[in-house]
Amino acid sequence: MGFLQRGFAYGNKRGFASINPPESGIDIGSDPIEREDMVFPGSTYIDMANPANASGTLNTIQVFPLQDLFSLKVATFYRIGGEYPWEYTLKCRDSVLIGDVPGGALRTYNGLTLAVEAEDWIGCYFFEGLLCSSPFGYTA
Repeated sequence: MGFLQRGFAYGNKRGFASINPPESGIDIGSDPIEREDMVFPGSTYIDMANPANASGTLNTIQVFPLQDLFSLKVATFYRIGGEYPWEYTLKCRDSVLIGDVPGGALRTYNGLTLAVEAEDWIGCYFFEGLLCSSPFGYTA
């Protein structure tokens, strides 16, 4: 995923999140629930609403696709430049290929190894399908 600048993602709630066993204590991303809007394939989407609260390894990812997703890749990102969210330049810290994800319900993927540092954001890319999302300013 490399370098990316996506200030427009600031404050959006995406339909994916990283959930780890309670002992890890890492919380990153928005709740993976069905939402009223959607995001489309072919761009990297970053959930900047809930940065990681701790450093470590993410082992479980949850996603709520509206339609089947093809070639879902999930990654953690950190800021390397920019003072304000709309100016941020982000870099990928680590990524994992989930693959094809059936749509229409919450999906959980275990046994992953995705590095994360405190204040990182989680994001995703998919080749085809629709992912649940909420517009700017949404609070859950």
